[in-house]
Amino acid sequence: MNINNQVPDHILEIINRHLDYVVPVANRGGLMAAGVNGPYYDVETPVRNTAHWLITFALLFKSTGEEQYKHAANKLLNFLLNPGKHCKEQVYVHRQKKGKDWSNGIIGQAWVVEALNIAGKILNSTDASKKAVEAVNVFKFNNSLSVWDRIDAADGSKAIDYTLNHQLWFAAAKAETDHSSYVEVDTFLTSLQNGAFRVRSNGLICHLLYSSSFKGKLLEYRYLLLEKKNMKAVLVKEIGYHLFNLYPLARLYRVRSEHPFFKTEKFIKALNYMVSEEFIEALENNKYAYPYNSPAFEMPLALFTFKHLLKESIDIDDIIKRQLQKQEELTFDSESKVFSKNTDDSLTLTARLYEYILGLEYKSH
Repeated sequence: MNINNQVPDHILEIINRHLDYVVPVANRGGLMAAGVNGPYYDVETPVRNTAHWLITFALLFKSTGEEQYKHAANKLLNFLLNPGKHCKEQVYVHRQKKGKDWSNGIIGQAWVVEALNIAGKILNSTDASKKAVEAVNVFKFNNSLSVWDRIDAADGSKAIDYTLNHQLWFAAAKAETDHSSYVEVDTFLTSLQNGAFRVRSNGLICHLLYSSSFKGKLLEYRYLLLEKKNMKAVLVKEIGYHLFNLYPLARLYRVRSEHPFFKTEKFIKALNYMVSEEFIEALENNKYAYPYNSPAFEMPLALFTFKHLLKESIDIDDIIKRQLQKQEELTFDSESKVFSKNTDDSLTLTARLYEYILGLEYKSH
């Protein structure tokens, strides 16, 4: 199946316009302009958006065979292979902001790894494929807690990353890139099954990775206090990240579908919440949703992958069409061909079209 035939013409027009936005750098490289990490306003490097666009251009080249996509993809790949000061001790530098690590937890490395892995296969780059495996194995698995440690690119310090979505995205990148890692990935999924992954009574995924460690219990207590102080703010964030959690879980399912986690009641409940009227309505005025974690870009993959686990029969194509219409209505500027309306970060939001394109690629398989 040719994903190019599935990409709406106006989305393809957006992608084609961004071919002209590749900024040439040394070593025949190119980069894409940095955003600010959405509503968080982090001082970011070009690494994240370059990785996102690399996937988009590589997949369009695979689908169409057009040299313009290959040329752009190779430039972006060369930058990630020769990142200079944007990588320290094999950890890619994503941001520089006081009080935050420079690597953006373990998810920053995951974004680069997935791009290197995909580009390596499509562009026949053994250097990219090798680098992807090396980069994903820089972060070590903590066997006692069944999660991966993050490394701060600023000073090399190590710590557990207790943000659930970070661990999910890294696990997906790990499973897809390094097939020798299945024992670690399965151990992580078992930890989710045993309580690290939790949902609300309606199926909404909790933002925290629950852990038995001292710090994990401390963070759990702090989260309970935050819930009592401002439950509305907690729920707004969890709603905005619900699909962002399901997206890597869909990718993990495609590699490790036999794991019992995917048969648990809490996971099935989270899936069905995704298509509930309550959830769809709650997305509209959520600052973490259409302005940042686009439901239009993230929902298709989860729907394609988990349709058989949903309790009710739904029209997937209709849902996807309506979500894309809503995304464009709220955030797309037809003149500039960028998702720049009602968002704090048009550069990153537009770069995240790759999630939509990658979802179509997974569907084709």
